[in-house]
Amino acid sequence: MTVDVVGDWLSNVAYEHSQSKATEEQYKRVWGRFSRSIGMAAEQILADYQSLGETTARKKHAQLIRAWIGQLVRAGLANTSIKVMVGAVKSFYKYNDLPLGHVSQARSGIAYHNRDITKEEIIQIMSVSKIREKAFFVVMAQSGLRPHTMKQLKLRNLESLDKVPCKIDVPQEMAKGKYGSYMTFIGPDAIKYLKQYHATRTNLTQNSLLFCSHTESTKMVNVKDVSRAFRMAARKLEESGALTFEIREGKPSELRLYNLRKFFRKYANQMGLEHVSYMMGHTTRGSDSNYRPEDPEWYRDLYKEKAMPFLRLETPTPTETEKTIDKLEKQLRERDKEIKIMKETMAKLQPLVDWVNSYPTIEQMKEELGIDKEYPPSDKLHSYKTMEEASEAVIRGEAAREELARKKGLPMTKEEYEQKKKK
Repeated sequence: MTVDVVGDWLSNVAYEHSQSKATEEQYKRVWGRFSRSIGMAAEQILADYQSLGETTARKKHAQLIRAWIGQLVRAGLANTSIKVMVGAVKSFYKYNDLPLGHVSQARSGIAYHNRDITKEEIIQIMSVSKIREKAFFVVMAQSGLRPHTMKQLKLRNLESLDKVPCKIDVPQEMAKGKYGSYMTFIGPDAIKYLKQYHATRTNLTQNSLLFCSHTESTKMVNVKDVSRAFRMAARKLEESGALTFEIREGKPSELRLYNLRKFFRKYANQMGLEHVSYMMGHTTRGSDSNYRPEDPEWYRDLYKEKAMPFLRLETPTPTETEKTIDKLEKQLRERDKEIKIMKETMAKLQPLVDWVNSYPTIEQMKEELGIDKEYPPSDKLHSYKTMEEASEAVIRGEAAREELARKKGLPMTKEEYEQKKKK
């Protein structure tokens, strides 16, 4: 029986991680990097333990791993990345019952955060992308799905694209870790671009992949290609000055494909963190999952009301619309208030206007009132010399009358008098 040391180990890694091909491929890449660094193949490591003995070999190989960690640190890798890679290598030693001496363990921490991406930035990136990538980006932003899950989806996992929102069923075998199935939804923008993308393909059936390779329709899309397309589109826009973000050479930049999942997490949060996490395929520990609703229509209504309006890309969000409506309503309220004040003022002035209009001419009114006639200061009957003084006296008298009416609860206008008379 031929023993494939690395192959058998990787098969067990996949078994421990629910047959995750992504984890298996990651461990394989890490092992290749470590093996080249120390100049030893897996079979040579096993032979080393046989020839040197356990005590000497465990010290030697711990030193080799520590030296490799030093190389990774000098290469500028983040602590979290180094921790994952060292964990993969130590997994090989553990699987083959090869003890190790002390190997440093890095503290966990996120060195390169995904910053928030805006709706406008997503639209800009889509504007310089091809149709397959456009559809991929907007489906990811409006569903919260992982790229490695999306590449496995088939048309049978979706409802009819004529239904809004459109439900996507993620079976257990496609979920990360294969812990269980779940569902999520997409809105009008994702449906629109999926239809456009599918129009470029032929002979589609329910078993066709949702996204496929450019060269072969039965081959899954390469997530690295999609991630690269997102990165190149963002860089193109950054170089033109249309976007502003930090580019880290050899390290994850501020804007990357996974920002789209963060967009979903942020703007779908109106649904509640528990339901957002469920639609993103996050596992729920303990007994909480036993109490989660199972009704697809319940989730559809929740998504439609609490998430879909805020995940829209090509139409104004409710927040923007509400701001405009609030502004207009405020202007209308202020205008109505001004009109009301003007009407009240006109009602108060109407008796005076009627009285003035009762004179055939202005000259006759002046003559009768003695406006143009001057009286000596000693004249107590005609104490006002000018029209201005008379007008001011009228205004003061009107204010006093209003104050007295308010205190006594008397009607202020003819309309108020009529209403009070009816009562």
